[in-house]
Amino acid sequence: MRKQSLQSIFILCISLVSMFASAEVTVNKNRVFITNNNTQLKVDNVDVTATEFAQKALGMEAEVLIDEDVNADVTAGTAKEINAENQIKGPVTNVAPLQVLGQDVVIDADTVLANTTGSFAMGDLLKVSGVFTENNVLLAGRIEATTTLVEFKLMAQVSAINGNLLQFGQLNVDTTGVTLEDCGAGIQVGDLVELEATVVTNFDITNPLDTVSDFECKTGVVAIPPGNNSTTLQFSAEGFVSAIIDATHFSLNGQTVEFSTATVFENGTVDDLTVGVKVEAEGSFDATTNLLSAEKIEFRQVRVRITAPVAVADLNSNQATALNISGLFSALTRDQDNLIPALSQDTQLELRGYLDSSGTFRVDKIRDRGVPDVNDIRLRGPVSNVANPAFDILGVNIDITGASLFIESTPVDSVTFFASLTDGAEVDVNHGIYDAQTNTSMGGEITIEEVAGVGSAQTPQPAQAKTQPGSYFIQANGLGGIGKGRIDKFVVPTGAAPVALVASNNISADEGSSVTLDGSSSTGDTLTFSWVQTSGVAVTLADPNVASTSFTAPQVSADSTLVFELTVTDSIGSTDITMVTVVVKDTTPPAPPPPPTTSGGGGGSVGIWLLLLAGLIRRR
Repeated sequence: MRKQSLQSIFILCISLVSMFASAEVTVNKNRVFITNNNTQLKVDNVDVTATEFAQKALGMEAEVLIDEDVNADVTAGTAKEINAENQIKGPVTNVAPLQVLGQDVVIDADTVLANTTGSFAMGDLLKVSGVFTENNVLLAGRIEATTTLVEFKLMAQVSAINGNLLQFGQLNVDTTGVTLEDCGAGIQVGDLVELEATVVTNFDITNPLDTVSDFECKTGVVAIPPGNNSTTLQFSAEGFVSAIIDATHFSLNGQTVEFSTATVFENGTVDDLTVGVKVEAEGSFDATTNLLSAEKIEFRQVRVRITAPVAVADLNSNQATALNISGLFSALTRDQDNLIPALSQDTQLELRGYLDSSGTFRVDKIRDRGVPDVNDIRLRGPVSNVANPAFDILGVNIDITGASLFIESTPVDSVTFFASLTDGAEVDVNHGIYDAQTNTSMGGEITIEEVAGVGSAQTPQPAQAKTQPGSYFIQANGLGGIGKGRIDKFVVPTGAAPVALVASNNISADEGSSVTLDGSSSTGDTLTFSWVQTSGVAVTLADPNVASTSFTAPQVSADSTLVFELTVTDSIGSTDITMVTVVVKDTTPPAPPPPPTTSGGGGGSVGIWLLLLAGLIRRR
């Protein structure tokens, strides 16, 4: 079995996958890397062409090795290798909720569906790539349906052990006779494992999987660029909070993160920092202590929080409705109070979760908060329809009459509040009074939560730590970078690399005439143009950023040479350059010859007599 450890992506093979113009790959929405002819593109460790990668990798989790031109925050650079991987390859073993090879899989609006509409039947063969949450549920970034599989594959945590029988979710795996690679002294519950097995036709989840061919324990969360001698590196990690360790530390995909009063929180507050929340932490990484000191923590999903009465009829196995807002349940939903699938009586519930890209509220936590009370509701979410003295949050009208207003923790008046409030801002309404007839909340405390430098006065509740495969990016000065994240976009030019072409590379023009520089025959995908004069008498171009431009040839005292450079750039930054030489002719007519020199007065008669005398002398 090929080693799957993160360190392995530093090994760059010499062979090229294919020849293609440079392309652009976007990872985790804000990291844009360039690929070129030397970039190895892979899907499940198999070399693919750029076209195949564009078709197969969108939405997948991928490991990225970046060259030495990587910038400090690892958001740009040239990718040396990209390997997109599926975490599960196998049959559907349960339809509702969806389970593939015995593992819970959640689909949302951001999941890329390939060869499927998202409706599945038992036994359907799927390839699934995504990120595991803290309770070992796979949030799918991409699901591809297929008619055949070369192998079964699973990357997951061990949930139970009984001798040689290991349990992963609903799947039991018989490891009798199997070599356990990189597993040290043995397997423990919570260990992350990757295994491959021979395909079993009509596989029955009630039977153990006993065709395992390769088995590897995955150790280490972070790979450090080779040759690094620094103990402090720039670091960024994204994933689900798997544990709250104490008031200033939490676990992110097994990576310990430290925060302080200097840490900037974006799109949420420390109060939102709970198990299961998806965040990105950026800061400095201490390679000796394996500790990430966060300078910024950004909540990667638009967070929603509701505390309000829920009627018996408004909660079922699929969703709950509070304040006329419906929140969907899934395998991600944590139900500590066993409220799903039915309430015994109307109850004040707390629903926490996020909005996916379609605007659907997906609940990741539900709690019982006691007796229903419409005079003490809470609602947090994005704002719309701002019009002083009111605005909307997820369709609920928020009337500020009688409310205390805050920007972060600072009290403000209504004028200041609305001057800072725009559509899309995230606002928290606490202790509001709700009128179901008008779907309006009045009064309470209303806060615009653009929080920076949140302290630790609000302490998250501790939970059990687990190690999860997640997303991270790390940079070492002069050594390049390494990271892991979701492929959000891969752009390949529709044609070949750009070529700068002009109507003529050599032009002759009279001074004072209009000269056209024509680059309209250049080829490439969505080209931009840049004309620059590099030598000669300075002239002014009509427009230097169009395919064809012009200028007026200057007045010259002698024939003069002007040189221009055309640069064409395609949609992903590839360029080509060509030169144009213009010889400007001096067209001033030559001056007439000077008249003969003559003397004034009688000098002319004397000259004639001298000529006659010379003639007589010669005749003698």
